Amino acid sequence: MEATASTRNPSRWHSSSQKQALASTRADSGSVDSEIEVLKSPALAARLAGELGLDLLVEAHTDDEVRAAVEAGAEIIGINNRNLKTMTTDLATTARLMSLLDDGTPVVAESGLRTRADVERMRALGVKALLIGETFMRSADVAAK
Repeated sequence: MEATASTRNPSRWHSSSQKQALASTRADSGSVDSEIEVLKSPALAARLAGELGLDLLVEAHTDDEVRAAVEAGAEIIGINNRNLKTMTTDLATTARLMSLLDDGTPVVAESGLRTRADVERMRALGVKALLIGETFMRSADVAAK
């Protein structure tokens, strides 16, 4: 599970410690990505984000991680469609894990989005944002995607 705290500033800083999170916020870098495993607690990530005046996005891969994120008070849930053990992707993961959330919880669909049809499928589910990386990086014509 990964927690991302962000302000409206588009710049990003990947942090592996609370000290770096504080430093990046002071430097007005805009957002902080912190591995929950490093922080050891979704609740700690939520508290840290709140103290820093940041929004918290918690990335989840499983039912248990979604429940932990909700219990911690995560404001935004990132659902990773990639199984990090097998590295396979399944877009049905987003629909399955969204069913565990309140209708008003903003969701970011992450990984496995390759086509316009995939994007439309996520839109129909009510996903608020997409994280698309590999598809764009591997595309010779990003605009065509």
